[in-house]
Amino acid sequence: MIAVLGAMAIEIEMLKEQMCEVLCETHFGQVFFTGKLRGVSIVLTCCGVGKVNAARAAQLCISLYSVKLMLNTGVAGGLLPALSAGSVVISSALVQHDVDTSALGDPVGFVSGCDLVYFDADADLAASLLAAAEKVAVGVSLTGVIASGDGFIAEKEKNDAIRSTFSAIAVDMESAAIAQVCHLCSVPFAAVRTISDGADSDSPVDFPTLALMAARNSEGILLEFISAAGSDLM
Repeated sequence: MIAVLGAMAIEIEMLKEQMCEVLCETHFGQVFFTGKLRGVSIVLTCCGVGKVNAARAAQLCISLYSVKLMLNTGVAGGLLPALSAGSVVISSALVQHDVDTSALGDPVGFVSGCDLVYFDADADLAASLLAAAEKVAVGVSLTGVIASGDGFIAEKEKNDAIRSTFSAIAVDMESAAIAQVCHLCSVPFAAVRTISDGADSDSPVDFPTLALMAARNSEGILLEFISAAGSDLM
């Protein structure tokens, strides 16, 4: 079984609609949908916004469903001029930009216990997601570092700081937390995110307008990935 997590309902709705043999289960207040998607066994959940919600849902998926791999789908803020609304970002690595114990001599983003700044995405998953994006998505598709934090980035200064500190190309609020859980549990992970805004002063207007389009785009890429992978995921 594979797991797919989205923070908001719009980030998983299209996938849920295409599932068959669907069973809805609730564990510890978290709702999970299990079934088949293009013949592949899947558990799908809306984890909620933010790193704690995402990490909690990821661990429950692993503990309850023994998933073989995990994917995160959704929207993101772009940090590069080349990434306009509708562009696609596939994770090569993930970092938590709001973790900071640098006063104690650690690098910014250093996660104690794991002793890492960057959590690598599974290279094979990332390559397959990029191939799916290049087949079905319109516009730019890039692989790079995605930075996560518990704040909606809508200021150019923060945008610039995250990009320069971590060489990140996009920001979200969940994927690096999921990556940390998957790292600890040895579960392959990658994220696919479509740009909904530029993580700048225009974002409060752009995000509500473009989030649905961006979410649907990411879901379409996952459908293509699952269809192409087929028996390899069964």
